[in-house]
Amino acid sequence: IQSSAATVVMVQALALEGAVNGIGIAIPIIVGANVGTCITAMLASLQASRSARKAAIAHLVFNLVLVVISMALYRFYVAYIPRTAVSLPHQIANAHVAIKVVGVLLVLPFTRQFAGLIDRLVPGEDKLNAAPEYLDHADLGDAGKALDNVAFEIRRMFSMCMEMFSDAVDVFFEGNELEGELVKKREGLIDDLYDSIAGYVLDLSKKGLPSGRSARPAYLMHLMSDVERIGDHAENIVEISEAFGKESVSLSDAAESDLRALTKMVMDMGLLVERLFEVASPEIAEEAGVLREDIYDKARSMIEDHEKRLTEGECTVIAGIVFVDLITNLKRVSNHLKSAASNLGSRSIPSDSSEN
Repeated sequence: IQSSAATVVMVQALALEGAVNGIGIAIPIIVGANVGTCITAMLASLQASRSARKAAIAHLVFNLVLVVISMALYRFYVAYIPRTAVSLPHQIANAHVAIKVVGVLLVLPFTRQFAGLIDRLVPGEDKLNAAPEYLDHADLGDAGKALDNVAFEIRRMFSMCMEMFSDAVDVFFEGNELEGELVKKREGLIDDLYDSIAGYVLDLSKKGLPSGRSARPAYLMHLMSDVERIGDHAENIVEISEAFGKESVSLSDAAESDLRALTKMVMDMGLLVERLFEVASPEIAEEAGVLREDIYDKARSMIEDHEKRLTEGECTVIAGIVFVDLITNLKRVSNHLKSAASNLGSRSIPSDSSEN
């Protein structure tokens, strides 16, 4: 069974039938179910990246620690959990919650040590590969093929930058410091990829281009600049998250809800641009432009609402600074997406299957 909650429901059903007649029998089953749910993540991570393997191992180790804690507190649970409810099924549900909460509270002070243990259990380096995949210098003699290579590489860079942006937003909302460090490392690799593409285009220009293709390098460089800047803003968001965490402040529920909504709008805009890499469509480009205006309208409304909360004492000045900084970065990402959409809407980017 992939879900410990499903096991708990089964144990509750058995309790109703009388097959489980005490919380002392249910607790070992609950704890064992938590360990059993780790198998799906472990199997999925076998051929995955080091980060994925670390996440799976962390899940397993935490639940094994939970077993040790639960067995150490077994008599305490058996003595006190029956006092939380009259019926045994309710006691089983309460035991499931209590075991998880107590485990988290006891492990939380040792987060750094826990992370270090996982690093030792999964040795090696995270594979952050941003080396060019399409820039074959043997193709520089064929301007059309070489320019297509550049287009392929920029499309790949776009996917990487949007993934970075998504991860950076997750860092902000979920506070994953390790993921934040990974985003910053990837941003440096994106810069290296940018330099590689620019160097390739320069080498191509030195060989001379047919008159019909002379404008395309400048267009591709402009497009690449917009894409690379998305990665820069992803790094900015991580840095905002770090500053946010150090100040130990929190956003109001309304502010967080608005930020999540604005972020989704930017992600939706990114999906439109991704489609434009596949097919030149003025209609999709126009849709992206309209969404960008909606993003600006939403941002303006959010700042006005923030000013009201600040006046009414519902928001602190420090939290407000973080709030506005994140909005600013989201708006700028939308600007670069709009610029990319405008370029892509009238010019086709070849696919890997295109003929050269």
